[in-house]
Amino acid sequence: MLFLLASCRAKRSGFLRIVSCGPSRPFNPFSLSLVRQVSMLASTHRLQTWDELTRSSPENQPSHSVVNSTAQTDAASTLPNPQSVLYHSTAHLLGWALESHYGDDCLLTNGPATDQGFFYDSLLIEGGEIRTKQRLDMLLHKPITQLLDPAHIDQDIALLMSGAAGKIIHPKESDLELFTEFIEKVSTQHLAFTCIQVTRDVAARMFAYSPFKLSYLSKIPASETVSLYRCGDFIDLCRGPHVLNTKAINKVKLLHTGASQWQTISPHSLSRVSGISFSSGKALREWTLQRQEASKRDHRLIGQKQSLFYFSPLSLGAPFFLPHGTRIIQRLTDFLRHEYRKYGFDEIVTPLVFNKSLWEKSGHWKNYKEDMFAVVECCSQDHAYTTHSNVLTKSTVDQLNDADIQALKPMNCPGHCLLFSSTSRSYRDLPIRYAEFSPLHRNEASGALTGLTRVRKFHQDDGHIFCTPSQIAQEIQSTLKFIDTMYTKILHFPQYTLALSTRPESGHVGTLTQWEAAETALKEALTQFGKPWTINHGDGAFYGPKIDIKVRDAIGRDHQTATVQLDFQLPKQFQLQYSTGKTGPEDAAMETPVMIHRAVLGSVERMLAILAEHYGGKWPFWMSPRQAIVIPTNKTLNEYAQSVKNNIANPSELDGSNSCSAYYHIEVDDSDHLLSKRVREAQLLQFNYILVVGDKEQETDTVNVRSRTGKQLGLMTVDQLRALFAKNTQTFTLD
Repeated sequence: MLFLLASCRAKRSGFLRIVSCGPSRPFNPFSLSLVRQVSMLASTHRLQTWDELTRSSPENQPSHSVVNSTAQTDAASTLPNPQSVLYHSTAHLLGWALESHYGDDCLLTNGPATDQGFFYDSLLIEGGEIRTKQRLDMLLHKPITQLLDPAHIDQDIALLMSGAAGKIIHPKESDLELFTEFIEKVSTQHLAFTCIQVTRDVAARMFAYSPFKLSYLSKIPASETVSLYRCGDFIDLCRGPHVLNTKAINKVKLLHTGASQWQTISPHSLSRVSGISFSSGKALREWTLQRQEASKRDHRLIGQKQSLFYFSPLSLGAPFFLPHGTRIIQRLTDFLRHEYRKYGFDEIVTPLVFNKSLWEKSGHWKNYKEDMFAVVECCSQDHAYTTHSNVLTKSTVDQLNDADIQALKPMNCPGHCLLFSSTSRSYRDLPIRYAEFSPLHRNEASGALTGLTRVRKFHQDDGHIFCTPSQIAQEIQSTLKFIDTMYTKILHFPQYTLALSTRPESGHVGTLTQWEAAETALKEALTQFGKPWTINHGDGAFYGPKIDIKVRDAIGRDHQTATVQLDFQLPKQFQLQYSTGKTGPEDAAMETPVMIHRAVLGSVERMLAILAEHYGGKWPFWMSPRQAIVIPTNKTLNEYAQSVKNNIANPSELDGSNSCSAYYHIEVDDSDHLLSKRVREAQLLQFNYILVVGDKEQETDTVNVRSRTGKQLGLMTVDQLRALFAKNTQTFTLD
C-alpha cells in the first residue's frame, strides 16, 4: 500500500508533483525518512492510499497523448504541440532526478515546458531531513485553513530563502551528467504516465512539508480538484497531456544550470536546470547542427564584435547602446514613425513613474506586483522601513501608505488610459490611436537575464487604440496588415504564425460574457485576415484575450514578438467614456470605448537580438550601422576620401521621400595598415559596401565599389552610388 507525498508546480502552470513511497508503519519521527513521515501524516488524517485513489478516481487512466493520438481533452489542449508534450513529460523526469539525487534537501517549485525545451526550479537547502521532521511535527494537527494561510506561508518561504534555515546550495554543471543518466535509465523502462484527481484538502496534507507547494495550493479554490500525473515514483499536479510512456523520450540533453527568483526579491535564488529532449536520434543530430549555427550567430558575440551594446554589473539587465547599436534602433524606430503616420497613430510621451493607486486601479498591482520596481522615499525621516538584508520585500511594500509608494511603469496602457480620460471625448474622435517608445522596467530575476532577449529595462513600440465596438474588426485588420508588412517585406522573416490566447483559468478580471465577446471578435478578425491560426487555451492576459505572433528566423527557430490584445476591462476600470451623440429614449448618451493593445516589434531590444541572429550580423543596407567605408590607398588621398564620405552622407534629392534614406552611415579608414588588411577588417565588420579610392578615382571623381562579399561593382560616381543606396533603402533589400 503506497501513500502519497505531493508537491506543486508554478502558479501559472498549476503543476503538482507527488512522490511516494513506503509501507505504513508506526510513526517514529527519529527513524523515518521524509517520505515515510509524510506517508504517516497522510495516514493520520485518513488520506486514501494510492490503490484506493486509483480505484475511486474517474480520471485514473493512461495519459492523453498528442504524440500518439489526436484525441485531446479541454485540459490537454493547453499543450497542443507534440514537441511541447514531449518537453513537458521530460520536465517531470528531471524533477524526479533532482529529488532522487538531493533527497530531503530538495524542494521543487516550477517545472514547465518552454518553446525551446524545459526546466525545473528548486530550492536546494541542507538539513532537509531534520527540518522536515520538525515541520511535520509542528503542522500535524493544524487545520487546513491555517495550513494554507498566505501570511504563514510567506513567512516560511522568507525564512528558507534567507538561508537562516540551512545552507543553500546549487547544482554544478558536472551534476548534469548524473541527472541525464537517471532520466535515460527511467526512459528505457517504458513507464506509463497516469492521471488521477484529488481534492485540495487532501493535497494540502500531502504538501505540508513544503511551503512552496502550499503557496500554490493557497491560490486554488477549495472546491476545485487537482489533477495528478504519475510516472513511476514521481507524481505532479498537471493538466496534461503527456506521452503515453517514457519510451517516447528517446534522447535528453541537459543544457545548463542557473539561478531563478521566487515570486519576490530574496537574498538567495532558486536553482534552475534547463534541458531539451527528442523523440529520435535524428532529431538530436539536427538540433545539434542548428545549435552550432546558432552559437555562431549569438547576438552577444555579434554585439561585441560590432560594438553594438554593453552591459554593466552596476545596472543589471539594462543595456548601454553604443553608437553603432543606437543607429540600428534609430532606423527601426524611424521606420515605425513613418508608418505610424500612414496608420493614423499619434506618438506621445507619458511619465516613467506612477503612484501605486494607478496600478491598483488597473489591476497590475494585484496581478503583476512581483514583476514591478517599487520606488519609495527610502531616506524619509517620517517613515521607518524595515527590510531584510536591505531588500525591500513584498510585505514591506504592502505595509506602506499608498502615498509613499511609486512604481516604475512596466507597461504604458494605464498611462494612456489617463490621457484618454483627461478630456471629454465624442464618437467623432474615435478611433484614437496612441503610440509610445518610452522605456519600461520589469523586475526580471537576475538569473534569467540573457543578453538583449531578457532585460529589466527596455523599449517597446507600444500602441493603444480606443475605438467603438463597430470599429474593432477594421482596427484589428489594419494592425495585422501592419505586422504582415513589417515581417515579410521589411524584415524578411521566412515565416510567422498567429495564435489566439484565451481566458486564463484563474486571476482574470471581467465576466465570462465579456471574455466570450472579446474572444469572438478576435476569432472573426483572424478568420477575415485569411492566414492560418491556432488557439493557446488559457494563455491570455488577465484583462483580455490576445493574438500572439511568433516569427521564424533564418535557422528555423521561433520567437515570440508582436501581440494584439483586445481589452474590455481596462476602459471600465478607468471609467473611460465617449459621447455617442444619440438622443433617443432608449439610447445611451455615453458609452465605454474598447481598447486594443498592440506592438509590432514587441521589445525593441529583443527584436534587435533576434535580427542580429537572423541576419548573422549581416545587416540589410537600410538599417545597417555600417553602410559603407571609404578606404584611400595612400595618405595623399585622405582628403579626397573625406570629401567622398561627406558627399555621400549628405541628403540628396535622389533619395526620394523615405525618411530612413535621409542620411547614410559612412566611415573612413585612413589608418597605416595595408590596403588588404583594411579591406578584410571592413568585411569582418560587415560594411555593406567598401569604397576604395586611388589616384585614378581621384582624377575621375569616382570610387571603386565592392560589396561585403567581395563582389566587384566597378567605378561609380558619387551620384550613382547615392542612387544605388537610395534604391536599396527604398526597397529594403537584404544586400
